[in-house]
Amino acid sequence: MSRELGFALGSFAFAAIFLAFANTGVDPGENGGGREYLITLAIDAVVVAVLFWLVPRWADRPDIPALVLAALAAVTVAVFFLGFPALFAGAVAYLVLGVSPRSTRATVALAVAGLAAAAFAVLCVVG
Repeated sequence: MSRELGFALGSFAFAAIFLAFANTGVDPGENGGGREYLITLAIDAVVVAVLFWLVPRWADRPDIPALVLAALAAVTVAVFFLGFPALFAGAVAYLVLGVSPRSTRATVALAVAGLAAAAFAVLCVVG
């Protein structure tokens, strides 16, 4: 399995697991349900496919794209029920964790993306 496929599948799985909590929470009628969950997963599958088709092209200079993707992860926490923060955070991790030595920008991007992914997980379980 290639590195980008591993990160793409991991990001999608992370989103799918926590979206299951969000869509089948304490009151499933209020939170969506199975149909909405499957629609969201279909949207996420398209987004992760496009994202991880583009991301390897930025791997030679990952600092700025990682910062942009981390900002997108943070902004999309507002619409956490779509699962985008997890997908963007996975793309940031793919870009940044392959770089050695890591720049300050890349480290900041990884921290922001990690916080966005954590906020996504908490909001899916609690919200």
